Amino acid sequence: SYKQVTSVLPIDKEKNLFLIDKKGATKKLEENLPYIYDVEITRKLPSTVVVKITEPQLIYYVKNSDNTYTYFDDNFKILEVNVKEPAEKGIELKKIAFSDVSPGKTAKLTNEELLSDLQVMMQSVTSLKLKEVTAIYSESLVNNYVVYDNRITIKLGETKDIEDKLFTALTAIEKLNDTAPDAEGTLTATNSKQIYFTEKK
Repeated sequence: SYKQVTSVLPIDKEKNLFLIDKKGATKKLEENLPYIYDVEITRKLPSTVVVKITEPQLIYYVKNSDNTYTYFDDNFKILEVNVKEPAEKGIELKKIAFSDVSPGKTAKLTNEELLSDLQVMMQSVTSLKLKEVTAIYSESLVNNYVVYDNRITIKLGETKDIEDKLFTALTAIEKLNDTAPDAEGTLTATNSKQIYFTEKK
């Protein structure tokens, strides 16, 4: 809200506009108000400061060992900790754990080698606007997965050509939904030109 932003914004009303530390102000806002994804601070002469704020497009979460949840954005900046419920319309990242969590700060994964593949999948889900994705996980650099509607696991293999693979997989799922809308199983799309569905037994 306006009140939250102005209470945190370290700008003195009496100060010269050209002396404003925009970088420092941006950092303070993003750390103190974690749901701020991006900040753009501009000067509007003679005496106005314009603060443009963007919120995260998608919220991700992990389930903790104590059955609470940690929310974060696609940069792994922590939004909330020890939440009792999973994020509504959020996407779960499975099989990961954080070694350090503090709201407003970027978390560190205990399995750092999976970070780049997870980020590629998260970026693809955002750019393709895949609202039906409910979970993402990586078991290794050649075993990456996206879960559709909590019922179809898309096996992607490597993240190379991931958007082509996802597009092909979603086309196949649309056809599958026409004939079996409640089907559960694994859709193997490790090659965008050859995919197959294995129904859960």
